[in-house]
Amino acid sequence: MRDGDATDGALPARRSGAESSREPLPNEEFAPAQLPHPELRSFIKCYRLQEVDIDTSGRWAPAWTQTFLFLNYGDVYDMMPLRGPIIRGYPAMIAGIRTLPAIGARPVVRMRAVAVELQPLAAYNWLGDKVNSIVDGSLDAGSFIPEAAALIAGIASAPFEEKCAALDKCLLPVFRPVPVRFHEGLERAMEILHRPADRSSIESRIQQAGLSSRHFRRLFKKATGVSPKLYSRILRMESVLQEFHRNPDLQYLEKVHGFYDQSHFIREFKRFTNVTPRLLIKAFKQQSIRQVHSNLEIGPDQETEPGVPGNSEP
Repeated sequence: MRDGDATDGALPARRSGAESSREPLPNEEFAPAQLPHPELRSFIKCYRLQEVDIDTSGRWAPAWTQTFLFLNYGDVYDMMPLRGPIIRGYPAMIAGIRTLPAIGARPVVRMRAVAVELQPLAAYNWLGDKVNSIVDGSLDAGSFIPEAAALIAGIASAPFEEKCAALDKCLLPVFRPVPVRFHEGLERAMEILHRPADRSSIESRIQQAGLSSRHFRRLFKKATGVSPKLYSRILRMESVLQEFHRNPDLQYLEKVHGFYDQSHFIREFKRFTNVTPRLLIKAFKQQSIRQVHSNLEIGPDQETEPGVPGNSEP
């Protein structure tokens, strides 16, 4: 694997690079992320459509703090992280927090998938201690969703709106019995951690949530599989990537704030992306690449209160 060749920016199977000159094919589609059924919103943040052909050679997907359920009706392939074991691909795949950049294990991929982005603490509620298995790893979602194969077959040729309706119908009975395991303090701490303007230390954020340092670290590691410090570092880099994704003309030196200095910024950038800021900004100037990394876009607003009770099918 070459270190820092080209560029990339997000979801497990979503990759394209700085040197790619191919324009999107006529069948490549993009649609804004959609909210799930109100009853699912305490578990699921949004649904994202990914339909694009990808040249993965030398294209790195950065680390991220998100957890996804991928429903692949196109190519299914493995990912190779910068270090450690291969991340196996499945037609229905649960992929957790990535602490390292990763690259596709095959050179060209016909990406056809719906990415179900989970809420930050939903994975542990759903999977329990198996959440550790999806950090820089994956699980076969077919073990948790009995109708996964039928769902994938059913949504393959459907418009995105119909895909979302089918997902709601399938996932409501999956998540209805899932218990909510966490207390208010941890949820409050996660909310504070995600505030983009908050650059205070982890210790001060823990205090804002009313938790002791030791208790918080233990709960956080159990819930996410990573330490709060590592999570915060990845989250800070994600905020930079989101701005580059939204505005690829932004000078990266404008984003050094929040880091000790320019060298610290570049070191952290390469640690979590395996590319330089200039290469990634160059790549994001291509609309097709921004489409591939749609998880860097801000999702739709949840106008309805998450977790609204109700038993009606969508």
